[in-house]
Amino acid sequence: MTGRQAYRDVAEQTARFVDRAIFVGSKSNLQPFRSGTTAAGMAVDRVRHARHAWEATDMLRDELGPGDVVLIKGRWQQALGRVGLELAGRDVQCRADPCPFKRMLCDVCPFLGQPFTGLGGSVSAD
Repeated sequence: MTGRQAYRDVAEQTARFVDRAIFVGSKSNLQPFRSGTTAAGMAVDRVRHARHAWEATDMLRDELGPGDVVLIKGRWQQALGRVGLELAGRDVQCRADPCPFKRMLCDVCPFLGQPFTGLGGSVSAD
């Protein structure tokens, strides 16, 4: 099975359980993912693309309703936990992409509430 077929298969299963899906990262695998969700009956406008985690947050802040179930698909380096934390009311200012902290969850990261763009581009909070 090719990577593209795997994305399509996962998307077909996903469409059965979620109201919308946001694919975070490059657009390279967006098409097979969108194709799989629509093949399973999800409306094409329910599958969106965001280049970064904060873009996904911005999309959901305006679109998310009570009881909605959303899949946010991306790589661990994108630290997608920030999306849920911010939607739950946490102060998330970190914009590191990729996240340099492989084994740290966003909710305990000391940079979550700071304008942090990565190890080479950290900005002090004060």
